Amino acid sequence: MRYKVISVGKGDTLKSVTQKYKATEKSLFLLNGEMGFFEGERLIVADCDLQAYVVMPLDTLEGVARKFKVSAAALKKQNGISDKIFLGQALYIPNDK
Repeated sequence: MRYKVISVGKGDTLKSVTQKYKATEKSLFLLNGEMGFFEGERLIVADCDLQAYVVMPLDTLEGVARKFKVSAAALKKQNGISDKIFLGQALYIPNDK
């Protein structure tokens, strides 16, 4: 996964940034921690067109894979992980199902 650093522009809102970079609020918080969200603030975003999913209670790797109709192996490869996922972890869903 590649990342890029962006600067919050004048008039940007959390919603406009998440829409522009196809991110979720949770994924921004996971990558950046506490954000003041002010003009000029630098944020890390995933540099891709992948859909992000944040692991919820009771999620399993296989369950998330089924939810997005991808294989567990493709999900592991995309995210560079083993079989374990953790609550709050951001997973990126591969485009090639």
